[in-house]
Amino acid sequence: MQIELIRALQNLRTPPLTAFFEIITTIGATQFYVFVLPLLFWWVSTTIGYRFIVVVLISAYLNSMLKDLGPLFISNQYLFYTTRPFAAYPEQVWTCRRDPLFDPQAVLARLCREEESFSFPSGHAQTSLVAWGYLLLTVRRRWFSALAVALIVLIGLSRMYLGQHWPTDVLGGWLIGGALLGGAFYLFSLWRLHPRALNLVLLTLLLALVPLLLALDDDPTFNRTRALGLLVGSSSGYLAHIRYAKFVVRAAWSVQILKLAIGALGLGALQFGLGALLPNMHLAELLLTLLIGLWVTLVAPLIFGRIWGVPSPPATVRSADERAPTH
Repeated sequence: MQIELIRALQNLRTPPLTAFFEIITTIGATQFYVFVLPLLFWWVSTTIGYRFIVVVLISAYLNSMLKDLGPLFISNQYLFYTTRPFAAYPEQVWTCRRDPLFDPQAVLARLCREEESFSFPSGHAQTSLVAWGYLLLTVRRRWFSALAVALIVLIGLSRMYLGQHWPTDVLGGWLIGGALLGGAFYLFSLWRLHPRALNLVLLTLLLALVPLLLALDDDPTFNRTRALGLLVGSSSGYLAHIRYAKFVVRAAWSVQILKLAIGALGLGALQFGLGALLPNMHLAELLLTLLIGLWVTLVAPLIFGRIWGVPSPPATVRSADERAPTH
């Protein structure tokens, strides 16, 4: 039944529809959400930006672990498929790279991929529900809610249309993402009540768990290492930012563009400058992504505050007795 559904979707394919779904599936990748973090943190809200990247990174890390550990516990392919559809049925499932019209020099060619990891659960479906679901529940605007729901559904469909996932992979990703999102909002509600205590707990967990996870985790793609580095860097930077790096988040558009330009220059220097010098190993990837997280949540905000000033403290309202003239 699953293969029939994928084939039914692929029978609708046209070049414009394929290009559309390649763009949509890119919006569901973790790299896209990491790109969104600076925009949220520098332009919208530091709290929303930080919590957004936390749920996205934890979702990406958990999904990668499930794909690596899943085949150890799931051996019956009639219950859960772990092989991608295009690999399990190469004669029946189409992929964009196997299309006779595929041009490796085309603009969208880099978006066209055949994933090599195991199939269940879909990381795009899981992380898109976590990311867009978080923003939907935070923004609470009717038009934005419709956009978020549409993107979640379209990203799931894109994974089947492109031959990368089974329907059960997408449904499993949505279920896991929904459970993770519910747990995140519960923790965020506790965070509002006990911010100092939970900040200390967060820092302690990071210092204790990250070295342990790195020591135990043999991650040849470095994806989980990068997620841990970004999580440590952005969390450490955010905790320091609360106290030391005040800056005006919402400003005139000219200021916002300049903030983005300064921030992008720093990110480019780290990614393409320092990144090119570091060796291809776990500790180097951890260091690079940790520094990127620190730049976004601490160093760049410090620069913004120095250039454009810090938010004015809220005005205090004097009581009637204080406003009365003295004699």
